[in-house]
This record gives sequence, C-alpha cells and structure tokens, in this order.
Amino acid sequence: MSSAPLITTVIPTYRRPRLLRRAIRSALSQSYPHVRVCVYDNASDDETEAVVMAIAQTDNRVRYFQHAENIGSVGNFIHGIREVATPYFSILSDDDVLTPWFYESAMAGFAQHPEATFSALDSVRISGANAILAGPMWGAADRHRYYAPGEAFEGVASGQIPVPWVGTVFRREVLEEMGLPNPGAGPYLNDDFILHATARYACVVSSAIGCLITEGHNSVGAGMQALNADWCRWWEAVPQDILADPEVPERIRQRARQLLVLGLRRIALQQVVQGLGRFGRRDPGYARQATVGLGECGCPVTSALLRLSVWLHANFPPARAVFDRLVTRRKLRTAARRALLAQRYNHLTEYLGSLEARGVDSPASLEHPS
Repeated sequence: MSSAPLITTVIPTYRRPRLLRRAIRSALSQSYPHVRVCVYDNASDDETEAVVMAIAQTDNRVRYFQHAENIGSVGNFIHGIREVATPYFSILSDDDVLTPWFYESAMAGFAQHPEATFSALDSVRISGANAILAGPMWGAADRHRYYAPGEAFEGVASGQIPVPWVGTVFRREVLEEMGLPNPGAGPYLNDDFILHATARYACVVSSAIGCLITEGHNSVGAGMQALNADWCRWWEAVPQDILADPEVPERIRQRARQLLVLGLRRIALQQVVQGLGRFGRRDPGYARQATVGLGECGCPVTSALLRLSVWLHANFPPARAVFDRLVTRRKLRTAARRALLAQRYNHLTEYLGSLEARGVDSPASLEHPS
C-alpha cells in the first residue's frame, strides 16, 4: 500500500453538469493519483447526479453528496471544506480545470519545503468558449519559491504573486488552526481565506500552470452588481480575520486595512470603465452607481473624481471621444495579446477539448512543460 498522503478535491456544484464532468475528469487525470474527489451538489434538479455517478462507477475515488435543499453557494463551499478528513485538500470550482501535473508539483513543493502550510501553482484564465484570456502571472518553467510566514502577503494581495483559490493545496491543519472561510465575506470568502493564510503561514509557490480558471458573468467588474452596501459589508469582512489573529504580525495587520481601500478603488474603476465603455456593459447608470458605492465604502475623494469622469463622459462630447479612443486602443491591444496567447497555449485548449470529448475511462494527457 502506498504511503503517499491522500488529497481531497472539494468540488461544490450547482446545475452545471457538463462543466462539472470536465472538472472531475481533470482531478482524476493527475500524475499524482492519491486523490479523493468529493462533489457537493447544492440541490441541483438536472442530470448532475447522473453525471457524477456515471464517473463514480468507473473510479471509486469519486464521492457524491447532495443537499436536500439549496444552502447557497457560500454555504456549499464552506460545507465541503468542513468535511475534509485527509491530510491535504484543495478546492476546484465546477467550471475550472486542473492540469495533470497540478498535485504532483504542489506536493513537490511541500517535499522541498516541509515547513510550508500551503503550496500554490500559477493559473491561466479562459473564457466559457475555452479561449485563453490571460496567461500565467510568472510564465516560467516549473520552479518553486518559498515564502516565510507573512512574506508573500503583500504580493498576493496586490496580484504579484500567484496563489489562486483553485490552484492551491492546503494542509488540513490550516482549518484546525485558522478556521473555516468567513461567510461574512460573501463572494470574497476565497480572498478572505487565501489572504489570511498568506498573512499567517509559510507557503511555496510554483511558476508552473496548475489550473485553468473560467471567467464568466460572475467575474469582478463584469457582471456583478455595482458597488453598494452589500459590497462594503463583504469587502470589509475580508481583513477582519487577519486583524483579529494574534499570530499575524502587527505590520501585516496594519497593511491589510490599506490594501482593502486600494482594492475597492480598483473595483470601482473597473466598473466605471465597464459601464462607460463601448465594449463593456455600456450602462452609465451602472458606472454612476459604482462611484456612489465607493463613497459609501469610505473613499469619498476617489468617488468624487470618478463621478466627475462619469459626468464629463455624459455631458462633454470631446471627453467622451477621448475615452472611447482609449477604450478602442485597449481592446485592440487585448485582442492582439490574446491571439499570441492562443498560439502559445494551444496545447491547453486541446487538453480542454480532450477532457470534454473523452470517455470516462480514457485518461486525458498533457505533456508537462518542464
């Protein structure tokens, strides 16, 4: 019997059986085979159960749990994490995909740095049509970098160090010592959990691509509601666990509040651009609400400046023309960049296709880029 530690893959799901099938297959196609795939169905009324059970009949590493009634997406995530009983675990959203070497590389990080509490890999962003939207943050060969407790916090919070929610393996001790994700953070419970763990623990980060994350209508600044009181409540909950944790260094606790404000400003700017841009929502009311919400969240100066921008766009044609030209240039640059990404990461697109097309007993393959 193998002595390799078992990893639980927690997959919360609701009414996305086709994407769920792809996610499960990616977790089962790992070069590190010691996994337990636990699917938590939030009371779907479609063929979700049939899809999972068909795979489970050919692979006993798959477990299926269905709630009698819908407990909300946040509740389902937390429930799945609470049930983890193996030494290691990771989260896999039902519309995302793991690369075949994800667990092997993550466990190699633990082997090189046993003091690390979690091990993360870089990610690639994809669309619902499997187009590559954004490449990895680091974009290098598979190299592991160690960060002492708290050392990676600033880089993760500012988006310079890749620790994606889906592309990270945690030791179970993090749940025993730090607790479950904070439900008060709402859709930002993943940010809350990752930032708290980064502030408190040592970690190791690999530059290899560990997951493909789907960006859809729920992405920040694209389809979510404009900044309002709910946003403020969710976002302000993110640093609370850090501020209350005596194991987190004081300098990081102070920095957490500053990063909260910077994050709100970034979200508001994204939403204003989305609301005014010809290639976004093109909804000036959405843009105006974002500026008002930012003021309600305690950023009155930035809110006033963005409100002025919205007013100029609506009432001063030369300003609107300049803005539209800037947006057009950005769109062209984005299109050119994505064309290059499509060529460079075509093997990942083919891998996605193989996961969607193959039979449940036919393993998908993808060559490790090392």
